[in-house]
Amino acid sequence: MRGLFFASIILVTVILLAQRIEFQDTNQPTTLQTQQSAGNDKVALVLERLSGQVRQVTPTEMLPAPKLDGVLVERLPAKKQPSPPPRSPKPIQWSHPLVISSGVLKSGNRIIKLEGIKPLPLEGMCQDDQGNLWPCGMFARTALRQFVRGRSIACSPSQAVESTILKTRCQLAGFDISAWIVWQGWGTPKDGLFEAELAEAQVKGHGQWRILAPGR
Repeated sequence: MRGLFFASIILVTVILLAQRIEFQDTNQPTTLQTQQSAGNDKVALVLERLSGQVRQVTPTEMLPAPKLDGVLVERLPAKKQPSPPPRSPKPIQWSHPLVISSGVLKSGNRIIKLEGIKPLPLEGMCQDDQGNLWPCGMFARTALRQFVRGRSIACSPSQAVESTILKTRCQLAGFDISAWIVWQGWGTPKDGLFEAELAEAQVKGHGQWRILAPGR
């Protein structure tokens, strides 16, 4: 009988102890509950920053950024650049030219008549101050031959007057051949060109403007 009494006391004690432990576990937060609480705190902090309640950290000596009024600036299209000016046509090279007269040359089967001048004809005769005649046309051809000496000439592109005849301006060694002829007194200018060269030839007595015929 006494053994049954002690057994009943022990059983009641165990039951009360188990209920106490269960009550304590239900009152303590679990690990998952703790994590959920921390996550809620972070969300609250982000919402607080988004709402503008952020601590001002900009130095006082710095000017605040300008406020945008929301007006969009339209970007204009790029300005079209003007087309470049057309390039000047390259001069045509004529090799081994032959001097026919003071204003006419020949290269291959092409006859090149120099523009801007009225050259002395090959049969032309000139008279000096004493009335002596001399073949200035022949002298003009000889002078031009000595200047050209078979060197290539560079002429401006020009449409052919005929199938084998060109009228153009040509250069040799940096000199305009038409200007050189007038300067040496073997031709006269046209269309108001080479007036300075003509004046110098007359003053210095070059070519056809010489005072005395050659050999006098």
